[in-house]
Amino acid sequence: MTLLLAFLGALGVWLIFTALTHKFVTRHGSSHETLADAQTRVRLQRDVHLEQITKTPFLDRVLRAWLEPASRLFAKIARRSDEDEKRLLQAGRPSRYPTVLDFYAWKVLIATILFFIGIANSLFAGIGFLPIAFGLGALGLFLPDIHLNQLIKKRRELVRIEMAFTLHRLVIHLEAGKTIAQVLNAVVAQPGGVFFQELRQVVQEFSTGTDVIPAMENLIARNPGIDDIARFAELIIRSQSIGQPLGEPLRQMANLMQAKVESEVESRGMATSVKMVLPIGLLVLPAIGIVVMGPAVYLAAQYFLR
Repeated sequence: MTLLLAFLGALGVWLIFTALTHKFVTRHGSSHETLADAQTRVRLQRDVHLEQITKTPFLDRVLRAWLEPASRLFAKIARRSDEDEKRLLQAGRPSRYPTVLDFYAWKVLIATILFFIGIANSLFAGIGFLPIAFGLGALGLFLPDIHLNQLIKKRRELVRIEMAFTLHRLVIHLEAGKTIAQVLNAVVAQPGGVFFQELRQVVQEFSTGTDVIPAMENLIARNPGIDDIARFAELIIRSQSIGQPLGEPLRQMANLMQAKVESEVESRGMATSVKMVLPIGLLVLPAIGIVVMGPAVYLAAQYFLR
């Protein structure tokens, strides 16, 4: 009898605990939801959750709890979020740094890793290595900035080169009597790079009812610090505002950009030819000398050492 009462008491405690802690699934729609519908909905929710997890990088999943508050603290200390946001826009929001907090998280992570590498080396090399550990940590804070500056420079070059050989196509369509919206629709149908991606966003804004001038202003806002895109957008804005013909200014801009790109290619080619002297003198010529003179030196050594 005592065992039965103990069993009933334990069962009651377990039922109360389950009633207080169990997460019931919220029912949507009709109150007469069948078990099969509930199972299907739960399975879809689980699949969406699993898809979100699998698309999140492993390092992000592991370190998110630490990196997110650390990056927010760094943002408060640095007080340059607006400037870094502008730099991310200039770089086209690279996949590694989609937001400012992600950019700061990389700075904190790299600085921490390099600092602990320096600390580990100081344990073996002595206390004199400790200042180098702090130097490595400071270097880690600036490595993402160096990488971001390289991405900004590369994107500017790609935009300039692509625009130099695209604006003439725009002029041809304009001289055929098409509007700027029709011209951009015809051009973005072809494959392209960074500049084409920006034009496709402009075309998408046209499709949602945005006028030409606001779309061009948004184009400038998405690409701060890129003078070529700003001049291109300002030409279109001026043409739409005062009715100025657009074909001839675009042709002049295209000619200037092509001449600039060609001069840059020639100067880089000349600089490359000068830089090639050193590796040729240190690597290629000694190898040729060994191949040509090696047999003669070997035969001469055998003859005189007899």
